[in-house]
Amino acid sequence: SLPDALYVINPKQQSCNYPDPMLCGCGVIFKFIQAFITRYGEEFGISKGWEKWLLDMVGISTVSDMVPLQNENRIFAYFGMKVIKKTRRLGLKKLLWDAGISINHMDEEDIAFGITPKINAASRMSHPEDAYQLFMAKDDMSATTHVKHLISLNNDRKKLVAQTMKKAYQKLDGQEINGVIVVGSPSWQAGILGLVASKLVEKYHVPAFVWSEENGEIKGSCRTYNGFHLVDIMNAAESGTFIQFGGHKEAGGFSCSKHEIHFLKERLEKALEHYQNDLPKASEPEMRIDAVITIDDVHMDNYQEIKKLAPFGVSNEKPLFLIKNVVPQKVAQFGKTKEHLEIHFTNSTGKTVRAITFYSSAENYSCPPQVRVPMNLVAHLEHSVFMGKHELRLKIVDCVEPN
Repeated sequence: SLPDALYVINPKQQSCNYPDPMLCGCGVIFKFIQAFITRYGEEFGISKGWEKWLLDMVGISTVSDMVPLQNENRIFAYFGMKVIKKTRRLGLKKLLWDAGISINHMDEEDIAFGITPKINAASRMSHPEDAYQLFMAKDDMSATTHVKHLISLNNDRKKLVAQTMKKAYQKLDGQEINGVIVVGSPSWQAGILGLVASKLVEKYHVPAFVWSEENGEIKGSCRTYNGFHLVDIMNAAESGTFIQFGGHKEAGGFSCSKHEIHFLKERLEKALEHYQNDLPKASEPEMRIDAVITIDDVHMDNYQEIKKLAPFGVSNEKPLFLIKNVVPQKVAQFGKTKEHLEIHFTNSTGKTVRAITFYSSAENYSCPPQVRVPMNLVAHLEHSVFMGKHELRLKIVDCVEPN
């Protein structure tokens, strides 16, 4: 049902003929601003094209909201990053600097993993106004203060997610996972439910629905696995299951009555039945390799060719490569608490090529990497610039037995 309003601006409405229905909320607002300036810009003294300076916010939102990076979203993400490199927002500059991100070499992963969690921590742990104040800071002192506050909120968020994950695993222990996970508690904090759902998807390889209670109503977030369309799943559920639901293919939200939550898992499993043949087994997640390469192919010319396909994200994934029978020369943990994994290889010229992954160890893979033991490596090619240091490297996705 639509709200009682003179106009509803939403490209997902069936009666709307806008060519791109997959804009995130910020993208929709930007299109409204464009239309307003076109019609009323002269009257209000707004010069034509002024709105392009807002694309830093649109680009960050488009990447962060996990909408498909196709069509207009691809344009928003691409030009959004160009505007970020010229941004006058002191708070954004400070946030990037604190994350060790080079503003001239940043990419969509820097946004998604370097600054998005800190921005989102405001609404997850406090109030969205905290993030707004960061972007509107007018001097260095104010910008620094707001960045420190967001970092503190994000650290609190990490601790809360870890605590909630422990509780979720306890609830799921011994349960049979039949295609979907439904887990929650009235006391869980609503702002982190999507993060919990994402981690459950990573572990169990099935769609996850995570809930809490707010004002006597069950509200939750959901994440999918292997391209399974969340809105299709919820739409196929028995009538009356949800009060409201929405989102897109990868992520969504829902609400239902306290009575219905007891039947939600069963009803979602039934909705999944006609998709069951297409679902991968939990122990056999699908992985599409784009090309087989050698360790000698890890060089800047190839990276520059790959970069032409950017920005990468949902529906435009970063190319995934397989390197066969590659021999590790070094396998080690790095980081302050040795929480990250690195593997060193040597190419035909004797140059070291480093492969890394965060928050992982050798034991996490079906074929744990060992020094001087051949393995197959599945990885992305990436160029990192951290604290001014440039590195062309491999980003580990999986380590598997050689054929």
